[in-house]
This record gives sequence, C-alpha cells and structure tokens, in this order.
Amino acid sequence: DDPRSLAIDATGRAWVACRGGDQIARVLTDGTTATPIALDYGDAPHGIVMSPDRATAYVSLSGAGEVIRIATATGAITGRLALGPSARALALSPNGATLYVSRFISAEDHGEVWKVNTGSFTLAGTIRLEKLGGNEHRDSTAEGKGTPNYLAGLAVSKDGTRLLVASNKMNSDKGLLVGSDLDQDNTVRNLVTVIATATDEVIDSLDLDNSDSASAVAFSPLDDYFFVTLQGSNEVAVFDRFEVDRSAGLGGFVSRQLVGSAPRGLAFDATTGRLFVKNNLGRDLSVFELSEFFAEGRADFPRQSVASTTLEVVPAEVLRGKRIFHHAGDPRMSGEGYLSCASCHADGGLDGRTWDFTGRGEGLRNTTSLNGRAGLAQGNLHWSANFDEVQDFEHDIRGAFGGTGFLTNTQFAAASTPGGAPKAGLNPDLDALAAYLAALGHDHLPRSPHRAANGSLTAEAVSGFAIFNREGCATCHVGTEMTDGLIHEVGTIGASSGGRLGGSLPGIETPTLRGLWESAPYLHDGSAKTLTDAFSATGGIQIQGETGSIAGSGEITDEWTYYNNDETVRGEAYAHITDGGTLTLSGIDGGLGGTGAISVRYSLGYENGGLRVRVNGVNHLVAIKPTGNIPDWRYVNWRSVRVEGVAL
Repeated sequence: DDPRSLAIDATGRAWVACRGGDQIARVLTDGTTATPIALDYGDAPHGIVMSPDRATAYVSLSGAGEVIRIATATGAITGRLALGPSARALALSPNGATLYVSRFISAEDHGEVWKVNTGSFTLAGTIRLEKLGGNEHRDSTAEGKGTPNYLAGLAVSKDGTRLLVASNKMNSDKGLLVGSDLDQDNTVRNLVTVIATATDEVIDSLDLDNSDSASAVAFSPLDDYFFVTLQGSNEVAVFDRFEVDRSAGLGGFVSRQLVGSAPRGLAFDATTGRLFVKNNLGRDLSVFELSEFFAEGRADFPRQSVASTTLEVVPAEVLRGKRIFHHAGDPRMSGEGYLSCASCHADGGLDGRTWDFTGRGEGLRNTTSLNGRAGLAQGNLHWSANFDEVQDFEHDIRGAFGGTGFLTNTQFAAASTPGGAPKAGLNPDLDALAAYLAALGHDHLPRSPHRAANGSLTAEAVSGFAIFNREGCATCHVGTEMTDGLIHEVGTIGASSGGRLGGSLPGIETPTLRGLWESAPYLHDGSAKTLTDAFSATGGIQIQGETGSIAGSGEITDEWTYYNNDETVRGEAYAHITDGGTLTLSGIDGGLGGTGAISVRYSLGYENGGLRVRVNGVNHLVAIKPTGNIPDWRYVNWRSVRVEGVAL
C-alpha cells in the first residue's frame, strides 16, 4: 500500500518502501515478489537508498521519525536511529560514509537535514536551513521571505561536494496582525538550496519564480547539470551546476521543460543518457534524450511519454479532482503558478504552520489535515466552520491564490456568500475537486506510531482512554469522527483569533482527534505547541509592547525591523530591552481578578537570559533561551514564554 520509493540491490531485486503498509516489498527480476519485510505499526517508510556495494539498504521511517539499516542478503534490520519528526528524503554520499535525511515538515523558523554516519550509524550533525529574509530575500514579485518547509528531495553530486535540497519557502510570519497582508507572490514560494558538503554551508538559495512544490532533484551523470521536478507546475527545471556555483541567484538557470501531471521522481540512465521523470498523477514517465541535448546544445529536449500502468483504480472524477488539487500551473487555480491546494496540504496533509488569515476575515489559523475528513463528514470546513461545501474554496482561489476561478463571474456573483446559494453543480472541475476531498476518508489517515507494534493500544493509552471518558472529553469529541461538528467557545479565543467571514467569531468548531499525533501545533491559533500545552492554553487580551514606556536600558524602536526588512512585529515596531531595562504597561483591566497566566512574545540573541514579570507588585522570574536568530542581532525569530500563577 502506498509505494513511495525504490532502490535496486546487488541481485537486481527492487526494494520498495510501502508507506501505507508499513513494509518493504521486494520485487524479483522475473516480476514475482519475495516475502515483504514487516515494520512496526505507524513506521510509514518513505525513502530508500542502497550503499555503494548494495549490501545495505537505508530506509527513512516518516511516521516514527527514524532511519533503519537493513542487510539486503538476509532482510534483517541491523540498526535503528531516532532522528526527529517526518524523516523523509534520503541521499547517500558517493563513498557511502554519510547519509543525508530531510525533515519534511520543518520547525517554525528553520529547516533541517540530518547527517548520519553510516559506519557507526549515529547522528553526525544537523544542517540547519535558516529562515530567509533581509536584503537577500525581500518580499517582492520575484523573490520573498520564508522558512524552508516540505523538504521533499535530496541529491548529492557525483563528486560528493554538493548537496541539493528541494523544498518550498513558507512565509507564515506575514499577515495583517503584524504587518502587510499575504499575497500570491509572498505566501509560498519554491526553493532549491545548494550546500557545500565539506562545511555544511549554504552557498546558494535558489528562489524559483512562478512555480510550485519542488519535489525531487538529481544531478546529471557528469555532474554538470542538475534537475528539479516542479510538482505543481508539471515541469522540470534545468540548471547549469557550475554557473550556479559561480553566480548567486538564478545565474545557472537553463530552462523549464513541460512534463506530465505532478512529477515527483527523477532517475538517470548513464548508459543511454536518458532522464526519466515519474509523473505521479499522469500515470506515465516522461523520457528525455539528454545525450542529444548535451551534444548539440539544443534548447529543446527530445522526449517521449511512456505509460506506467494500464490499470487505474481511482474513479475518473476523483483522479481529475486530485490533479486539480495539485496543479498550481492552472491559471484558474493560481494567477502566477505559486499556489495550489497541495502547497499547504501535501498528500492531503498539513504543513505544521499557523497562518494569519485576518485579511480573509478570519484570524490566526493552524493548518489542519484534510485526510480522514472525507470532505464534510466531520462538519463544515475550517476552524470557524465558515465553508459549508468544498466548492467554497473558490473564494480562496480567486482571492489569495490570484486565480481566475472555476466558476464564471456570473455564477460566482450569484453564489458569492459561503453558506448561501450553493456552488455545487455549477462547474464539473470544481465538483471534481470536492469529489477528491470526499474520497479522503479514514483509510487516508496515517497510522499512529504511538500504538503498539501490532497496532493495538498500549497499556498507557488504555488508561488514558478511561480518563478521556471519565472527564467527559467524549461529549464533544464523539463518535467515529471524534467531533460533534459544532461550534463552541471553550476559552481559547483571544485578540488574534479574528472573526468568521469578516464578522464576529462565536466559537471554534470541535476539531477531530483523528490523526492528532502528527498535527502539532494545536488549537486554532497554534498556541499549544504540545498536547500538554493544549490543556492549559487560554485566550485573552493582547497588548503591544511598543505601547508601554521604557525605563533604564532600552527603547521603543522600528529602526532594526526596517533595516532587516522584517514584518514579524506589529507596525514593524517593538520594545527593545537590554540588561536591566524595564517596560511598564499600566492601566490593564484584570477583569474579575483571580489567578491567571501571561504569555510574553520575545526574541533573544546571543545567550540565555532571564525575564522578570512584575504584576501588582509581585515578581515572577522566567528563564528564556535564545530564539535562534541568524545572525544573533537580527530579531526575526520569536517565541512565547508563559508565566503561571499571576494574581490579577
């Protein structure tokens, strides 16, 4: 179930990582299969590569956040190494000594590629891909700020000196709560990162304009070119590797070649000089005759298309909807080719981000997975339940995506209010998109690695289930969908929660608990970083630091945010406090009083510090850690620290 990648061992067998089935299939040269290698429930194998002698297979387990080592002669697992969440793409150095593993869904402000020493099978280090901004990546129509996320593809050059990382670049700091609004050019952009393996230094970050969802990368047999599949654009981008090394930006760009639907894989045949591109939703291969291109210096790539299957198991309307879901290159979906539904919902999942949708009449909204929802099976869509049909995404497509939309202007005008006149039945492609989302039922939910190896509940989970029922959690998280589909206000709504369809926000729709294990951060505004936090998080009033008064060492400033082209603070201003400085906020209404909590949003450089929060004459001391600003003096990464037990 759900084969994701393959590699060939020394005997010619194909080893296939089957993500949905939690197993490694082995296909013999005559087309028959050997006994699969069973993995633990929820391991979700994704990437697989072979050692140079093909005696060892390395497999990433995206569910468990691990990589395993398997002896190909026996099929025995000889090593297991924990790395972190969503381990996915793999690449091996030419000498086999270093295995690179991508973290698919990044941390809030940086991407990661893990380095594994294959000899000792230990973690040798982590390559950190910083949030991009400042003078090099300003928000414009040709480039933009953001954090590398969805690290989908890795490749090492044949000489071992370069590592390529294919990802997108998510600008989730942007929005009206802190600065300018999201737009189609500066929400999600495409990115290829070039890394020098000798130093782990990023030597170039290639912003691929007007494209979506870089998914795979590969070097040519002579190392002089590299290729990137653009899943949302149905294209392959070609770069001159040495021109990229010599010049910053897109100096090495050669061309973009049209392929089939949703390309995700690349493979070279060095003998024939052919490049094979796997078109995931096209059910075919695009085969390029690169030897002719390189020999003649041609601008076009001679090619052919080869069907990869004659059997289609997905209903025609659902498959059409899935192609639309992934296709940013369709001008109906996206004005300049940056955005498709899959840009933030890869494989129907989530991106680990909280977006500021104030400009859409909402507020801070944590991306939820579409898998398991089966369209409207769990109630209306979104945290505020603002869409009562999938076809209402026409609003986002025409607005934030910059697309022309799937409805005619006359049709849209007649059904321009979500919850009003229905859009279903007005356009077959928009209906196909709804059919695809409706097909994402429980069978599309990822298995939880927190269960026992056989899929049963652990003893601790059984105890937790009893507490869940005893405390009445099942009152709202009810039934097979684990939600009542209703709106409630449970105390989590705050000033940044915004509204609903531009009006007041009466509450938040009960979120399902299905797939909860992979969906951090939690709550509608992403304010709970862990499940433990979700039990103590609350809404409340929000006070801007720059409205207070400074005593001692500090200032109210917008100079540094302007210098860094940073809009991650409201009005590009903040209170800058150094050692011994004090910021005073007075006249705050504590309501009915009692004991509460205060969250402080801060950015800290250089070294660990301490924050003293004094309320009504009582001091509360909190330790704070640096927020990972690169360089240290750039206040661009922000964290929140919670002060408990405050008397109001």
